Amino acid sequence: MSFISYIIQRTLELELEKNNIEYSHEKIREAIKKMEYSEIRLKDKLFALRANLNDFQKPY
Repeated sequence: MSFISYIIQRTLELELEKNNIEYSHEKIREAIKKMEYSEIRLKDKLFALRANLNDFQKPY
């Protein structure tokens, strides 16, 4: 695991704990793996699209 990955995972874990939500390291990693990120440029503007894929959503 890279240092940046560790920092992201630990930050998520602390934020979840602050909100009384308990997640294991494994669950956090699985949730991150299921995230999809895309960038689209239209007329010199950059748009970031983020989606959380689950078992019912499949990319076309």
